[in-house]
Amino acid sequence: MDGEFTWPAPVRVSQDVPGNLFQALDAAGDSGGDVVAVWSDRRTGGTYSVYAQRLDTTGSKLWNPADIKVHPAGVINESDPRIAVDGSGRSFIVWEEAGDILMNRLGSGGSPAWTDGVLVPLDAANSQSGAAIAVRNDIGVL
Repeated sequence: MDGEFTWPAPVRVSQDVPGNLFQALDAAGDSGGDVVAVWSDRRTGGTYSVYAQRLDTTGSKLWNPADIKVHPAGVINESDPRIAVDGSGRSFIVWEEAGDILMNRLGSGGSPAWTDGVLVPLDAANSQSGAAIAVRNDIGVL
């Protein structure tokens, strides 16, 4: 990534219908120039779910025909997703859900590692918010 605009036109990341309520977009690039974006939206009804999409250097969607639901078993409002991508193209995503912070990993092809999000145990006695994530290829996820 060179800091220049490389896509010929703006790209609609979500496969969802226009007019849906979206929140909290985050994106991260990988070493090959692809970008993975995450966000939450209400396409399945009254609650928010976290979705992801990978775009290549031309802005073409690589996880077609549909966005990837990051937490396949999730049914409670999921909000404020954050993402980091490692040198192998795997995406690590954290989000808030019912006062907890959960995480999942997507392979470079978009397959979630876990059906249920993995609870990030910070302080089980109190509500948690403000999730953040980073990847260091030499030691893993921080």
